[in-house]
Amino acid sequence: MKFETLYERYRSGTATPEEAELVEEELAKYRLLTDYVAEHDELDLPGGPETGEERGEVRRVRQAVRRVRAGTVLVAFVLVLLALLAWRFAAVPLLNRYVLYDPTADGDNYLDSLELEVAVLESLHFPEWSSQTVYAQETGLGSYDLTLYESDLAAGEWTATKGTMDLAGIRFEEDFYRRWVAINQFTRGTYPYYATEQVPGHSPEETAAALAELPDYLDATLSLSFARDLSMEEFAGLAGRYPDLRFQWVGVRINDGERRQLLPLAGFDAAGLSMLGAEEDEERYPFLWLPLHREDSDLGKVYTGHFLALLGYQAERAVLVEKIGGPAGSYYRDALCYVEENGAYTYGVYVSGRPETLAALCGEAEAEWVGIESLRLSARFES
Repeated sequence: MKFETLYERYRSGTATPEEAELVEEELAKYRLLTDYVAEHDELDLPGGPETGEERGEVRRVRQAVRRVRAGTVLVAFVLVLLALLAWRFAAVPLLNRYVLYDPTADGDNYLDSLELEVAVLESLHFPEWSSQTVYAQETGLGSYDLTLYESDLAAGEWTATKGTMDLAGIRFEEDFYRRWVAINQFTRGTYPYYATEQVPGHSPEETAAALAELPDYLDATLSLSFARDLSMEEFAGLAGRYPDLRFQWVGVRINDGERRQLLPLAGFDAAGLSMLGAEEDEERYPFLWLPLHREDSDLGKVYTGHFLALLGYQAERAVLVEKIGGPAGSYYRDALCYVEENGAYTYGVYVSGRPETLAALCGEAEAEWVGIESLRLSARFES
């Protein structure tokens, strides 16, 4: 911690005993140096005083000069200290707000724009995570400490991920960047397709048998590969037959093998985003918030519109997406063009719920291969 920060905490009475001791030690050094200068400073006067009266006069002049110099040193010290404090607590906030990007300019430390961006990124690419909010604390010129609060869907609990934001970009802890869905998570998610033995999991029959052995107090999350691509209308019908399951990530095809392979895999959380956005975003992307369209009769159209809205939102914020560490803007533009031209089709899903209901889902004709991703204590049995 810088001395000026310590000194301000010392003056305001908020310093810890250790910090107060450190400030007092520095002030003591200053007083010793001042006394030393005053004692050893000599005036370069021509010749030496010959009479006692002259020597007394010289002594008085020297004492006056020492006092003036000691005062000058003290004034300089105080001015430098005040300048440093003014820079830190006045100039830096003003520069952050009016020259650089200030994420707290709206009056609080919760970053609405950044938290929505992270929520969209996670909905598209992180099957087992759901962002809730981002908190920022200013640390310097154009720099902030970030705390990202998320829901860990696999563990069924909240977690906090630390990060930083400065002029160079936005970075979160390394674990944040290990959450992308694996390219061999589904048999038909990428081109060329994977053989079932190359994909983690088992046949639907084997998985259903294993699920039947699980106790009722557990919930499971599966990655389920479809034997063929399902349209969003077909997926909506399948999901409608299992209202107690959460389809937390629906993989959507963004290439057909005839075009350049697009990675990472992309999809969406069928539960939708967990926060609202600005009015202009809601007007521009009416399907970005699924809960507003739950009563629509054509859920297939809603799901397609939602995925296109996620891609469009990212494409328009390419600079911010890349600062976070997401794909380049061209990725989202290419994916958007492909889905607009070919429609939205799913090759597999992440789905969670009770073992017996998941076992029934494995019995659907569309199921080709299933991996059990995680098990956790069901919320129905948590105290």
